[in-house]
Amino acid sequence: MTSYTPSQLLAPRADHELPRSISSLYTVSGMDVGKRQNLVQIDEKTLIYSAGNTLVTFNMETKKRKFLLGLDGGAIGAFTFSPDRSVIAVACNGMKPCIYIYSFPSMIVTKVLKLGTERGYSSLDFSPDGTLLSSVGQNPDFLLTVWDWKEERITLHTKAFGQDVYKVAFSKEENAGRLTTSGTGHIRFWNMAKTFTGLKLQGEIGKFGKIDLSDIEAFVELPDSKVVSGSESGHLLLWEGNFVKCRLVTSKESPELMYKKAGEDLIFGDVPAHAGGVCSITHDRELDMIITAGVDGNIKFWSFAEIDVAEVDSDITMDYPIMPSKTIPLGAGVSIKHIVDSGDSYLVEDANGALFRQSKTATSPDDKETLWIFHSGPIVGVVTSSVEHYCATAGSDGQVFIWDYITKTVVASNKSNHGCTSITAPPTTLDETGRTYTVGFEDGVMRCFTFSDDALTLKQVIKPHNGPITAISYSPDGKYVATGGHDGICFVIKCPDPIDSAGAYTPIGFVTSEDEAPITALSWKEDSKALMYSYANTMVEMDVSDGISAISANSFEMEPKTTVYHYKDRPVIKDASEEDGLEEKKGDEQSEDHVEITPPPICHACYKVGEDKDNFLVGLGAEKAGKIFEGKFGDEYSLGEYHSGVAIHNVEIDDVAKVTKISYSSSKKFIIITCDDGSVTVRPNSELGFFTKYSIHDSSSGGSSGAAISFDDEFLLTTGFDGLLVTHRLNPEGVTEAAVKAKAGEKINETLPDSIFNFEDSGEGSSVPPEGFKEVFSSSKEGQEKAANAAAAAAVEDITDDAAYSIQDEKLRKEEDARKLAAEKKKDGVREVIANMQKEYSDLVKKNSNLPIELQLTEEELRVDPEYDQILAEQGRQMIEEVQLECAHESEKSSIRLGKLQKEYIEVLECEPFCVHGMKNGLAVPSFPTRKLSPELQDLLDIVHSVMEGEGGGSTRGKMYSEGSGRSRRSHRASRVTKQRINITDLGLDEDGNEKKLTRPERRKMMRLERQHALDELIEKKPSDDADDPRDVKAIEFAKKNLGDYKIKTSEGYEVPEEQQVNADKKMRQLVLLIESIHNIKVKFNKRLTATRDAKCDTYQSVKAFNERIKNIDKQLGQPELSDKLWLPELMSSEYPEDRSFFTQTDVDAFLKSAEGADGDVSKAVCPMTALPSKTLQVMEKDTKANAELWDKEALKLARSLPILCATFDSETFGEMPVYEEGATLSQMEEDELSEISKKLTFQRATLVDKIEADVKAVDDQISMLRKDRLVFAGELKAAELRMILLSKELKLLQDFEAKDKMLTSKLEKCQRDKAEVVASISDCHGRLETKSGDLEEWVAKEHEIMEEFKKIVPESNGFYEQLLKIFKRKIKRKKVKNNDDDDDEMDSEEESDDDYDSDSDDDDDEEEVDDSCPPGCDISLYETIIALREKRLDQEETLNEFQKELDELKKAHDRHIGRERQIDKDLKSTEVEILRFQTEKQKELNELLVTVPLKIGQIKLWKKETDSEGNDIEVPENPKILRESIKIDEGAIFSETTLEKLKSRIGELKDEIVVDKSNFGGLHKEKKALEKDKLSREKEISKKEKECEEIQMLKFGQIIDIGELDKISVNNDEAELKNKSKTLEVSNEKEVFSMHAKHRKLKEKLMNLTNINTDKLNGIAGLNARQFFLEKELNGKGGGMQVADDGPTVRQETEERNRLVALVKLQAKEVDALKAEINLLRRKGGHIYAPPPPPELIGGDDVMAMDAPEGSIEGEV
Repeated sequence: MTSYTPSQLLAPRADHELPRSISSLYTVSGMDVGKRQNLVQIDEKTLIYSAGNTLVTFNMETKKRKFLLGLDGGAIGAFTFSPDRSVIAVACNGMKPCIYIYSFPSMIVTKVLKLGTERGYSSLDFSPDGTLLSSVGQNPDFLLTVWDWKEERITLHTKAFGQDVYKVAFSKEENAGRLTTSGTGHIRFWNMAKTFTGLKLQGEIGKFGKIDLSDIEAFVELPDSKVVSGSESGHLLLWEGNFVKCRLVTSKESPELMYKKAGEDLIFGDVPAHAGGVCSITHDRELDMIITAGVDGNIKFWSFAEIDVAEVDSDITMDYPIMPSKTIPLGAGVSIKHIVDSGDSYLVEDANGALFRQSKTATSPDDKETLWIFHSGPIVGVVTSSVEHYCATAGSDGQVFIWDYITKTVVASNKSNHGCTSITAPPTTLDETGRTYTVGFEDGVMRCFTFSDDALTLKQVIKPHNGPITAISYSPDGKYVATGGHDGICFVIKCPDPIDSAGAYTPIGFVTSEDEAPITALSWKEDSKALMYSYANTMVEMDVSDGISAISANSFEMEPKTTVYHYKDRPVIKDASEEDGLEEKKGDEQSEDHVEITPPPICHACYKVGEDKDNFLVGLGAEKAGKIFEGKFGDEYSLGEYHSGVAIHNVEIDDVAKVTKISYSSSKKFIIITCDDGSVTVRPNSELGFFTKYSIHDSSSGGSSGAAISFDDEFLLTTGFDGLLVTHRLNPEGVTEAAVKAKAGEKINETLPDSIFNFEDSGEGSSVPPEGFKEVFSSSKEGQEKAANAAAAAAVEDITDDAAYSIQDEKLRKEEDARKLAAEKKKDGVREVIANMQKEYSDLVKKNSNLPIELQLTEEELRVDPEYDQILAEQGRQMIEEVQLECAHESEKSSIRLGKLQKEYIEVLECEPFCVHGMKNGLAVPSFPTRKLSPELQDLLDIVHSVMEGEGGGSTRGKMYSEGSGRSRRSHRASRVTKQRINITDLGLDEDGNEKKLTRPERRKMMRLERQHALDELIEKKPSDDADDPRDVKAIEFAKKNLGDYKIKTSEGYEVPEEQQVNADKKMRQLVLLIESIHNIKVKFNKRLTATRDAKCDTYQSVKAFNERIKNIDKQLGQPELSDKLWLPELMSSEYPEDRSFFTQTDVDAFLKSAEGADGDVSKAVCPMTALPSKTLQVMEKDTKANAELWDKEALKLARSLPILCATFDSETFGEMPVYEEGATLSQMEEDELSEISKKLTFQRATLVDKIEADVKAVDDQISMLRKDRLVFAGELKAAELRMILLSKELKLLQDFEAKDKMLTSKLEKCQRDKAEVVASISDCHGRLETKSGDLEEWVAKEHEIMEEFKKIVPESNGFYEQLLKIFKRKIKRKKVKNNDDDDDEMDSEEESDDDYDSDSDDDDDEEEVDDSCPPGCDISLYETIIALREKRLDQEETLNEFQKELDELKKAHDRHIGRERQIDKDLKSTEVEILRFQTEKQKELNELLVTVPLKIGQIKLWKKETDSEGNDIEVPENPKILRESIKIDEGAIFSETTLEKLKSRIGELKDEIVVDKSNFGGLHKEKKALEKDKLSREKEISKKEKECEEIQMLKFGQIIDIGELDKISVNNDEAELKNKSKTLEVSNEKEVFSMHAKHRKLKEKLMNLTNINTDKLNGIAGLNARQFFLEKELNGKGGGMQVADDGPTVRQETEERNRLVALVKLQAKEVDALKAEINLLRRKGGHIYAPPPPPELIGGDDVMAMDAPEGSIEGEV
């Protein structure tokens, strides 16, 4: 394998550049957050990322970094690994950059790929097989190149797009030949297609269609060639081909609720996958998930299967709803730039300046681990401490970092709301500690920070500018600091006295640049006597040697002595011959126009130090870029120029790098120059023409922004707009020596060690130097006390208001106020003159009016200037019209705005917020803000209520069939006992139900039955040996429910009670019902409050009316002063918010008056609501005034109702005092009348006052009560809202369990259904078994009766007993009973052999044959009786066999059902256990949710362990106000205090109960022993009675007999009588059956004969038909063309006859089939015939019925 040496590939040194080996890279801190996909993890502890012009390998364990230097000098644009990780491709930026292929991990260059782009690369990717490499270029070409990298050649080459391309990726399928690119506003799909001209790249641009055009930063290709991409809006787009198939949207709620109503249509919610751009998309094939990350700080997992099958109807919507399967939050302050899968966690690059590690199982943003922090954007500058190894950086992200650059760590930071724009440090003359840093911000504020104790403290703050501060510079003597701003102002501020720690910065004055051009540079002369500032193409020197001050006290503006400098090229010196030639052309040159040369712009400038302190160095732009010029104020031309270290030759002017900053080191030994190509040069102050160059920063980001050298000149620190802080070891002696040698012309040989290209630092926290450099230790703690004392000064208040006035603005504002005051005084003078003239004119008009009419001037004559009046009138009219139009426009505009606001904020409210104030008590009760229920929520409520109504009569799970098995098993025994019981009372009744006299045996039998009945009941009630006492079971159940078994829900053994088990549906029901309850509470309270407001309004109205009447009374009584003390009611506008748009004329007048007070500015006018606040009240006021008399009458009703006044009451004159002339003499009657009326009015007044007090008190009482209720409701509603939040969280959690919940529920319901079926089957079997068992017992009893009958007929004493017994018991083959005995001859013999005998007969073939004939000498009648009795026995046996078979089958079925029931019980139990386990799992998840419980301090009980007097460990409560230092959550529980006290008291109760139970237990033992003794004695007594009974039986019968059997043997006359009747009926029935059989046979024979006759007739008809057909054929054949004149009737008759015969044949065929079917039925054993009778026309009658059919079996007729 070929390889390259890095030194061969490295560009040669520039002119005057010193050897690169003099210095060494130390470290690179930070990451460039502007780069995409800039993080790759090699293994579990190693990361690779690019930083500027280096590729960094970071070991997360050792914190060491290894740096691979880029070889093209610009920066590293992109890198990628091959699929097998054997090589890594690194693409550089610069002029015609290359792609370098390094072997990994040796990092040796093996391949170089050239000419792929002009300036830089943005993305790389290897093909799946690793044979091809794709690259995308940056601006300006954006070339897409496919490389055969092993051959170092280009395979395909084309332009990817016309704008930035962010990413290129091969399809992950082998040999697919597909690529995808994406970037600004596009995504493109490429195919490497073979054409007749060769291999070509064919690209199809992605069509967004209905979707908004978007930048696409990330995408991933799916296995089926579909592509999922992100967008800047946060949506995920699914591409198929080059079209958007659908847009994936999500919601905060579940997919079922992801719809919102828009009119009558339903559209999807459009919540994007991320709240902002999507920066990373990957496909995890193991998890089968699509993983996305966005700037919203979330990592989300999406189901690949669901995305892959996503389909939408594009005519309706392009949105497809989907919910993330999982979300990993990083926090609101995190903006994800890139993520890397790190096994069990993710490494997250934060665009806000951090690298995090977040676990894949994390649920909270607080779980993430911060690996390191850095600037999240450009760093605007760096400054080092003048005495310690610290530096400060300021970034555009508003962060200021203090770095210990020795140990490579951040030691302090400060974050501001605005970005930093510049940074510097005061000299040691002002801050000898070197720990003060001054930073300028983009809002124009300058802040001074002090670093101490690892903290950055704000020390001073001042705002000298209205825009960004571009430069800050301290005078070397520390007296002044100058600031330059983007607003074109150079402000000089006096620094505080170093001795005064509390001193402040004092503004002196400012100067302004020409055209307010931004200040680009500030620099003080070394002696602090001059300040230089530059802007545009101008440099100005301000002389401050005599001090500086403002022009006047009214402004900070200064006019100091200044000198201006513009760059001008020094003319070239010509020789004499050239001068002669110039003189000849002099005349021509004078005639030519003069061309003005524009000086080049000034990038940065700085005074020199040392001997040439009056000179300055300046970096220029335009055609002078790339060099440093030396000049001096006062000299027209430059004094010299130096190479800046950037490429100049063969480069376009616009592409030459420009100087961004020129500065000196702290020691003044070196000059540092930064350029916008990312390079930094360091020059010895003694030899400015020679320099060392450092190119680390990315030129495409803006290059270097600042540089500084440590106070000991050992370290060079550079910052760039790429956000990096780069540290180099400088070797100051080596740089100076090399510069001296280079100036002397000595040749310096350079040997580049490998460490330059592949360098590893010592790791964070370590100060080990690079090889060949001495170790420098980190700054110690010395001197920190001084810094701490300086920082201990009182912290100043920061300027945080963006609108704060600058120093100049504040001063100008004061001046403006003074000018306004002067102008106002002048206006007042003019107004006074005008007023005097108006007064003089008024006097003249008045004097004119006093003259005689003939001498008076007319109104027209008095006009001073009539034409001017007309002009003013016309102008006034036009102005009025214009104002009217403007007002109409504003009115319409305001109306539309008002409508929109009302729709958005008012119409959505159920009740507007208002507040009702008490009339006298000073209380106020506000309403509850209540929104209307949304239509979606209302629909949910309707569904919930309908479901609840349907479940009203339902039962809960667990109650069904809980005891089905035990019930089914016990029911058989109980039913049998019941079946065997005889209704004893029936024994004493006859057939008619009347009482009859019982015989002695019958009475004894009844007594025995009663005893047996009582014994059966006792046996049935007898519990089993392991049964519990029902009283104990009942007591245990009561204790479980009432005594309190409290378990902690977080405990391991906790089981969720059935009534507390929930699922998503129940939780949703709880949530919507809670929302409804909250809404109802608010609405009801607001209605009550509205009613109280109406009552207050009524009281207000009545009080005003009563006050008017009282005033009238006081006026008549001559006491008007009392009316002034009347209480006047008041209504407030806040009580009637709905009347906000109603204004009275009084309100309008007040508004206009307010506008006049605001100098006519209507926007500042306010409307004091002096009138009534309600439109309704105003109408009421009018009605009150109009109907004052009616109100008087209302007020006087009280007096009318009083008996004492009714007698003298006069409706016309009541309440009116008589009016007499003044001084008139009154009679006694008139005086009495006046006195009476006065008393009445006084009484009326007092009554009205009392009425007012009562009404007002009633309203105040209502308001007071409502206030109390509202406080209660407010607390309850707040708790309900907290509960609602909890329910929402629980609902979201339960929705994840819903699928499994439904599965278990369906499984349980199936088990329950099976249980119900099997229980029903068992019950049915029990019933049938009981019935069959009862029938079987009856037939067994009949069998015994037959045997007993045989014994009665043939006693054992009979000589033929044995022979007749054998004949009686013989089992013979019997034919089954048939109803059609006469048809047996027609059956086949084969069918008889199998079907005519009982199934038992085959088993008796081998038995001993018994002679079945009558024994000789035996009575033939006795023999026949025995034979008949045998037939009866055989019939009985057949019946018993059938019963036994059915009984066995039922038992087998019962056993099967029992087994199935056991299996179902087992399944049901396992399902319930599974459900219980699942409910416990859900409960554990629910327990993780935080529940807010408001508690008072008095409710918190802490318990501590102590020992009681008996030495037992007990827990006693502590003082609740003394809390322990730390309380673990698992030590506490929320518990009801009442219940706790109950449990505590229960302890004593249990102790007492234990004592009582022990006592009862002893009593029970005694009782048990007594009962056992009693049992033994009773058993002995029973045994004794049994022996006595047996002795009596032996004496009486000679043997032990069964009393029940004896009852059976005893003669029963009634039974014998019934048997005789039954036998008689059987004989008569047999005779009738025999006669019916005989009649049946005759009818059947007749039917057979008729059938034969009909058959013969049919045969004849068939012959005739055949003959007719033959004859017709013959006739038709012989007739030829002959025709009969009139044969129509004959033909019709023949046709009708033919049709009738055909129908007859068909009918007879049907009858034949019916007969055949009947014959087949007759051949079968025991079959009944259900055949219809033959047609009457065949047999000639209607009285034929089906033969041999049982009664009721004839089913129909034809």
